[in-house]
Amino acid sequence: MRQIFLFFLLVLSISSALILRSYLLSSEMDGNTLLRLGIASLELKYTVNTGVNFGLVGEASQSRQFLLASLAMIISTGLLIWGARTNNNWITTAVGLLSGGGFANAYERLVHGGVFDYFNFNITMIANPFSFNLADIFIFGGFILLIIRPRTERADPNAEHNGLNFNSISRYASNIGLMLCLIVASVYMSWQILSQFNFLYGQIYDRNNLEAHIQRYAPQNKNKQYFELTTRGERIRIFGAISDSINSRGEGLDEISYSFNNGSESASFLVKAERDHLNDVAQLVSKLKVAGALITGSLIVFYGFCFYFMVSREKYFWRPPTIISSLIQFSFVAGITATATFSIGVQRIFYLLHEVAFSGKAQWFFYYQDSLMTTLMPEIVFANIAILIAALATAIWLAINWLLRRALV
Repeated sequence: MRQIFLFFLLVLSISSALILRSYLLSSEMDGNTLLRLGIASLELKYTVNTGVNFGLVGEASQSRQFLLASLAMIISTGLLIWGARTNNNWITTAVGLLSGGGFANAYERLVHGGVFDYFNFNITMIANPFSFNLADIFIFGGFILLIIRPRTERADPNAEHNGLNFNSISRYASNIGLMLCLIVASVYMSWQILSQFNFLYGQIYDRNNLEAHIQRYAPQNKNKQYFELTTRGERIRIFGAISDSINSRGEGLDEISYSFNNGSESASFLVKAERDHLNDVAQLVSKLKVAGALITGSLIVFYGFCFYFMVSREKYFWRPPTIISSLIQFSFVAGITATATFSIGVQRIFYLLHEVAFSGKAQWFFYYQDSLMTTLMPEIVFANIAILIAALATAIWLAINWLLRRALV
């Protein structure tokens, strides 16, 4: 009977997601408001997502679409096998939703080259770039069910680890390693999220009075003219274009231009040396994002296996440390990093990182009088972005630790 219910839930979740997709594509409802919630509202905003859920990761090639679809089908199939064998109704329901959403999105990737997203929570003060679809709701709902399920099968939290019998030193070392990997994954997710909001450059622009900085140095530029005549909105747009290009392996850098005199005139923004440097930055970011994605994916697989091991065998393969213990470890790492940074000097660290990362590559140091890019993005901008990434990564790290304690203990 449980297998029949699982099959029914799987068919219902897949068919409903695909039917709603087909209906919305044939309608003229793009931009309509579905639900008003004061300063926020649920709207229809049609987008094609070639990344992962909620538009994260960004553009992906056809081969990467096939890879993402294959991975989703493998995971969904594994979940179905688990759901068919378990005697827990909550897990069966969660698996049906997770697998249905996974298969629906995988089908869209294979057939249409991307996932059609349409729901969007629009907030009055912030333009939300993240859209999602019904399949994403099923996936998220299934995950929540796994987290909040009644703990009738919970293993004894005071029992010894029955899967990996680490001694105290090796167990502590493994927890430190996992914590560091989780920090890297949190930074990766923080970057992905903030890049969708252009790293809040508009707020950084106002907070640090970049208007005065640009008005001082733009007229002194030896290569470009009239940048001081551009508007605040135009400068924010240019920063967004540079950010998008860096996240797309440097594509579009040659086309970036600025308009002045109320848009009646325009000029290219970057000189060749700046484009060469930004291409180097784009290649570095691409490599770091691949590393971040691999570490994040590996952690998801590891945590998923630990959850499966605990629920199916009522034993621990690995048990996360307490929140207090995790905070002590995190604070130790953060303290060492902060002490080293302020001892050496923030600006010196900034230059050292550039010297290491771009040694033997294109010119990376520019004076304000030679570079509109540097005028638009002085060092204080990167300091603010680093603080934002660190703050959001810390919040993500804390949230994941809480979820791990909730799910695996």
